[in-house]
Amino acid sequence: MTARRSAVGAVLVLLLGACGDAGEVPDLGAPVGNGDEAVATEPGTQDTAAMAPPGHEPAEVALLDAGDEPRTALRLSAQAGDVAQLRVTSEREVSGEAPGSVTGGLPPFTLELEVLEVDGERLEVSLTIIEVATDDQQLAAPLMEVEGLLEMDDRGRVHEVSAAVETGDADAAPEAFDAAWLVLPELFDVLRLLPAFPQEPVGAGAVWTVEQPSLLPGPVWEVATVTIDQFDGQRYRLRTEATYEPWQEWLDWQQQAAQDSEDIPPPALREFEGSGTGELWGSLGGLVPDHASRSREMTAVAELPEGGTVQSTMQVADRLERS
Repeated sequence: MTARRSAVGAVLVLLLGACGDAGEVPDLGAPVGNGDEAVATEPGTQDTAAMAPPGHEPAEVALLDAGDEPRTALRLSAQAGDVAQLRVTSEREVSGEAPGSVTGGLPPFTLELEVLEVDGERLEVSLTIIEVATDDQQLAAPLMEVEGLLEMDDRGRVHEVSAAVETGDADAAPEAFDAAWLVLPELFDVLRLLPAFPQEPVGAGAVWTVEQPSLLPGPVWEVATVTIDQFDGQRYRLRTEATYEPWQEWLDWQQQAAQDSEDIPPPALREFEGSGTGELWGSLGGLVPDHASRSREMTAVAELPEGGTVQSTMQVADRLERS
């Protein structure tokens, strides 16, 4: 396993308080596709390194209060060829009984979204990192070669997201997998900052819940309560309060992959709690919001494979700005 993929593995399970080899993702490639089971592919066997998180349904959105009149059905609006850019910034810090304090995440980057196809309520959107705020070209160059693909609906619900690198050379596939491993959780998590709307028309003061998985700061399931804090019929502000619990499907995949590869199993989660808040400004008819921010804190207690337990706390602050 390369150092870069090892680092990503540590990020994916860092909320468990793991570090070193005990927290690595098994060297099996990555889960691919969107079915009920994750499929591992071996690096170096194809010209395209592609991966997606384990299969999941789109976000579950439930309206609790439709808000004041007048009410409007909130929808994304896009045509094939539309392009939008988002500046993405993320800060992470981990502290606790694990040795030292860890910071991670990619440096600030600019993500370009291009609408490839619109079919009724469904949108297919390409995701490309076009700029990385770092002088480290060994880090920036592979990230900018990753091509992400997003399938979503006009309510903002993500149906599938994947990351791929066209290598043109099977020998280059391991490095391509490393880059895709690094980018996929970031893309998956960035999309959780975009709004998911209810089916029904809503007005100022409306409240709904959104339930969906996330990969950062670890494989967690998010339950968010969204409130329209301001709405003038065109521009709106959303406020979000969220709780988090482990994403069991992903954790089960990690355990099974470790068993199949006879690798060191990841730590076993014993206690977990997490919460967060967020804010988003947007306008009707747009593809992406004008601004979105989110802060999260999660604490976990895990039992290590070699025995004993460890407690860690991760704090995460994310921000999107439309370029």
